Amino acid sequence: MSKRGTSPPGDGQLVKRARSNTPPRTQLVISSSGDDRQKGLVRTVKRTSNLEAPIISLSGAHSAEILSCRFDPTGQNIAACSADRSVSLWRTFSPNTNYGLLSSLHKAPILDLHWSLYSPTLYTVSADHVLGFTDVTTGQRVRKIRAHRGIINALDRTMAGGAGIELVATGSDDGSVRVWEGDVEGSKQSVAVWELGCPVTGVCWSADGQHVYVAALDNEIHVRILLSFSCFKKPLLRHWKR
Repeated sequence: MSKRGTSPPGDGQLVKRARSNTPPRTQLVISSSGDDRQKGLVRTVKRTSNLEAPIISLSGAHSAEILSCRFDPTGQNIAACSADRSVSLWRTFSPNTNYGLLSSLHKAPILDLHWSLYSPTLYTVSADHVLGFTDVTTGQRVRKIRAHRGIINALDRTMAGGAGIELVATGSDDGSVRVWEGDVEGSKQSVAVWELGCPVTGVCWSADGQHVYVAALDNEIHVRILLSFSCFKKPLLRHWKR
């Protein structure tokens, strides 16, 4: 008697499927072993971004410590600055191209940077005491200001209320915070100065552009208020209040 072949399952018939060893892409797993069967499910994560993976390494551009990195206002690009005196430019999303390396902007380590809010300009500050303006479409520095007497540790930028002018605040080891016009054709003279008396380690504008928060080595966070933008040039000095 010949054996009968297995007939295909009909409609409505239950079929036992083989267990897959590969966890779903939306599950977060952890294991000290390379065997997928030893991995324990921690929780299910719904991916909401267009990144290629939850953790991405952008490496190979710098030869020394990376001291700061920032997204541009659109979130499509990333800039990073390094102690090797260069700035690298990256695409945020796959394939995460390193499309630029700017290596002649400063003569000392670049400590902080920010993208302009309205123009293709990148602001950088360095241990060479210089605030630099770079056109990211050409990679050329279009303006530089010897902004401080010491190392510049931090900067931030904001739009100045109804004046429609971008302001850049810088903080330095010389113990001062200075505010500059962000326009490439702007003055090389600061529009506001605040002498703190000890090295400044960080500066940050408020969302409305009327307050600047300053961190320093005196273990305090200081707040300054810009009360008026109607008299923007030298009269602004009178509105730089504690």
